Amino acid sequence: MVVAAAVLVPDAEPASPVTAVTPATLQPNDPYWRQSWSQAVLRMPEVWARSTGSPDVVIAMVDSGVNPAVADLAGALVPGWDFTRNDAVPRDAIGHGTQVASVIAARGNNGIGIAGYCWGCRLMPVRVTADGTATGPQIARGIYWAVDHGARIITIGLNSGSENNEARAAVGYARERGVLVIASAGNTGTDERRYPAGYEGALPVAAVNDSDALYFWSSRGNWVPLAAPGCQLVFDPWVGPGTQCGTSYTPAVVAGIAGLMLSLRPSLTPAEVEAVLRATAVPVQGINGGRINPLAALEAVAPTPAPPPTVPTLPAGGDPGITVPVPVPPATRELELGSGVIRSNLTRVVRVGAGRLDIHLRARGVVECQISLRTPAGQILLSLLPPGDSNLLSMSQRVKAGRHRIEIDCASSRRRAYTISISHVAAPKSAAAAKSR
Repeated sequence: MVVAAAVLVPDAEPASPVTAVTPATLQPNDPYWRQSWSQAVLRMPEVWARSTGSPDVVIAMVDSGVNPAVADLAGALVPGWDFTRNDAVPRDAIGHGTQVASVIAARGNNGIGIAGYCWGCRLMPVRVTADGTATGPQIARGIYWAVDHGARIITIGLNSGSENNEARAAVGYARERGVLVIASAGNTGTDERRYPAGYEGALPVAAVNDSDALYFWSSRGNWVPLAAPGCQLVFDPWVGPGTQCGTSYTPAVVAGIAGLMLSLRPSLTPAEVEAVLRATAVPVQGINGGRINPLAALEAVAPTPAPPPTVPTLPAGGDPGITVPVPVPPATRELELGSGVIRSNLTRVVRVGAGRLDIHLRARGVVECQISLRTPAGQILLSLLPPGDSNLLSMSQRVKAGRHRIEIDCASSRRRAYTISISHVAAPKSAAAAKSR
């Protein structure tokens, strides 16, 4: 069976809307988008200044369907199909497909919710699972349908360790007809090849953190050419905006960027899109390629016209006084990466500065467990939804400085091997703090 990979933790409050726009950036007014560290790392405001996507580009999502009542997807959907009920109403019953859809195409700059990566593109929901699992033949039917109904890109956040000839043939069918298939590399933490990502013609995507290092739970190896940030801001139909982690979402990010590339240059073939994404990627250890670099990819397919030359006026002394800002990677600090055996509970206490606290737990049957975080002020934050992948539970939460208590509680007391990772990403220093140094 093929299993989805995701969990959700809602953010405590929306960020203040951003209205400032410079000629080089497009910062949407959606109230939550600034909570997406992934979109900051990928410099999406600069990317969106180049393109926010074309409605002529249709991205198909082979998953659990979509909730059409979500306002942030209004105007994004084209007709799809439900293979679990054999009808034209691919309505999402578990939330996973809607979350993936929001990563791809949540309408940006509409004053609500979040901003998808290709908010001007359109989305085709193809429902092949009602519970987060699907067989190879079910995925194959979804791929064939999407290709035959006009999709340019297909994203699949499901994966399995088993091969299937029908799914393999469907990926080949898509590639032959000019459709790019992007799929989850998996959450195994090993170099085990997963499917359908591992078939010839598919584009597997792994998961990295802010520092472009693979998450311990991400699949890896020479068969994986691309990675994307592994935790994404999503919109859940029951909870609202929140952060989810897992390789269910990394293909959605790459699909959104590929959609922007096709919006700027519709004649690109799947091979050309893949070649550009690989050639412009930031190197990542552990895979045969790197993390996507959207700005460089768009520049490669549609170069920005050179501005007219200007002659700077030199101040007294002849020093032009020009400084070139150098991007500084976020200060990611690994607090713990360990393993052992857990029965019903596990507790860790960490002292951190202001920033973001990431907790990742991998264990068999982790669907029975929940992460809670007690802040210095006594507030308790919970992982509200069960994980999409039964072996991975994550929490990504902005925190204030102080001593935080992390608790993992499981419904049953059976012994299970686990690996836990706790890391902290420091909040960026303010401009005033930078000047005082």
